[in-house]
Amino acid sequence: PPLGPPGYLERRGSVLDPGWASAQRASALLAKVKPKLGLSICAEGRDLFVTGTQGPTANIGIEVDDMLLRVDTTELFSLQQFMECAAQLQVGQNIKLVTLRNGQRPVFIPVRVGAQVTEQQYQALKRISSGKELTGDVEILDAIESTIELAAVHRW
Repeated sequence: PPLGPPGYLERRGSVLDPGWASAQRASALLAKVKPKLGLSICAEGRDLFVTGTQGPTANIGIEVDDMLLRVDTTELFSLQQFMECAAQLQVGQNIKLVTLRNGQRPVFIPVRVGAQVTEQQYQALKRISSGKELTGDVEILDAIESTIELAAVHRW
């Protein structure tokens, strides 16, 4: 005989909504999602230079060898400061990067902060963690979990 109404699972002696486990898993994965600018940079003294772009900063006007001056209103003077600033960003936040190209005037470049998952995956995590599970979400959670685990090399 079933231990609960159709669509429910027995777990450790109590009857729970099956979406509960997915919501808990999605919440845990959401906590692991880190902001990502997609910038590779190097420091030369107090100056920071772009050595590569990907994701949010690919194809938006930032070039290799641009000097990175600011992230929004924060002036940058060290790699450590940049990393601390980048860690404070929120996924989906709109910011402006200020670069200097060839010693000429500053270039202001709008960027939407990304993550190591796609925007669609990020939105799915938010939806599932709020308890709104759809058919196929377990597979989406599996894919997101794999992506987060593979993002061991952290690039800003």
